[in-house]
Amino acid sequence: MEAIEIDNERLKADLKYNKDRLGNLQDQVYELKQELESEIEKKERIEEEMRNTIVRHKSMMKKMKEENVNQAKENESLEMKLGQVEMRLKECVETMEKDRIELEGLRDELIVSQPRRSNQTTKLVIPTNTDDDDFSKKIRFGRTEEETVRDQQDEDEDDYGDRTGTVMDKGEIPYHPTGLDPSNKKSQVPIHQKVQTVTQTKEELEIELRQAKRRIESLLEELGEKHQEQTPRLETQRSNENFKTRREEEERLRNMKHDPSLLCIKQDESLGLIQRLDNLEKHLTSFSSQSTSPHHQPQHHQDPTHLKGRWRKRGGKEEGEGSFGSSVGSSLPIWVTDPRSQASNASVTGSLSKSNRIGNMTKEMQEILGLKVLLNQSDDDRVKVEIENRELKQEIEELKNTNRMLEGAIENPMKVLKDYDKTVRLEKEIRELRREIENLNRKHIQQVDALNQEVVELESIIEVKVLKEAEIEAELQHYKYNT
Repeated sequence: MEAIEIDNERLKADLKYNKDRLGNLQDQVYELKQELESEIEKKERIEEEMRNTIVRHKSMMKKMKEENVNQAKENESLEMKLGQVEMRLKECVETMEKDRIELEGLRDELIVSQPRRSNQTTKLVIPTNTDDDDFSKKIRFGRTEEETVRDQQDEDEDDYGDRTGTVMDKGEIPYHPTGLDPSNKKSQVPIHQKVQTVTQTKEELEIELRQAKRRIESLLEELGEKHQEQTPRLETQRSNENFKTRREEEERLRNMKHDPSLLCIKQDESLGLIQRLDNLEKHLTSFSSQSTSPHHQPQHHQDPTHLKGRWRKRGGKEEGEGSFGSSVGSSLPIWVTDPRSQASNASVTGSLSKSNRIGNMTKEMQEILGLKVLLNQSDDDRVKVEIENRELKQEIEELKNTNRMLEGAIENPMKVLKDYDKTVRLEKEIRELRREIENLNRKHIQQVDALNQEVVELESIIEVKVLKEAEIEAELQHYKYNT
């Protein structure tokens, strides 16, 4: 009995030990389950992070490809713009050079034409025609608007001199000093009739002078209107020329950027031209003031002693030949021995020379104004080109900054690629962790299965022992009853 009790106590102690061991095993299993759950959560988080990083990397790569394509397009557009800018600069340089050449040519023309025009005088021719009605139509002034007309008049005078046998000098009034025809000495005219004819001619000349002044004013108005009409045409022509010469202007401006002394030279040239034009204008104004002053005497006043003439007889009529545009009359030769007639002729020639000088001065003033307008336009074009050059510099700097930004964006993808290598490493580590987790799961499952088997075995042992105890108790009771 004592041995049985000892065995029962041992069995009870074994049961308690097995129960404690089962409790510990259950606690370990619970802890392992929690660890597995935490590791699974970590794994899911890492997978999500990796997916997000992969998506980001893909999007970044797409963006970088798009940016590279856009950068290539922008580089092409920049090259096109730079080519256009170079063309425009070249064209501007060509226009500036053409304007400079035109200004130099106009300046040379002014320098050549000024002394020639100052030496011009009035020119009056008396043909053999005896019609008094054509007197106002036959007067021809020495000044004309075109050089071709001057040449024709000179040729006509030469032909006329050959026909009459005398060549008229400029400003001369041919006459006979005695007022008589050498072929017919009996033809004499009274003094009062001669004075009347001279006064009539003087009045007619004054009328012609007024008409000439009116004509000058009308011509000036027409010139102003033509200038206004031609300004848009000139602007269109200049715009076309500027469009053709922009490339050279751009090259020149580029050279000017590197060498600012060229700009200074251009400004000095323009200032020198302006000063020369101002000096010419001052000279013309002083000349006009001297010519319009009351004490100024005409330069081409002819002395009666130097005047020459010739009389001839045609069909019983006496005809006078001189420097006027028409004859005074068939039977009225010109008497110039009277001092009054000499003074009237001198005043007429002086007024005609003044009108010629005024016309020449007006033309020169108009040419000077045109040159000043051209200079101002060239200065305006130069200022516009400089402004465009500055704007182009700013655009180039902006484009350079954008290019730098794009280059920095290109460098960032290298960093992204480095991060991608890191992500690949992390993916490898995650795969290794997954394998380790799977191995741990297998080990845990094996351990749990082994523990379950041990528990089942212990339970079977405990049941067997309980049955043995029950049999032993039954045997003990049976022995008690028997005893």
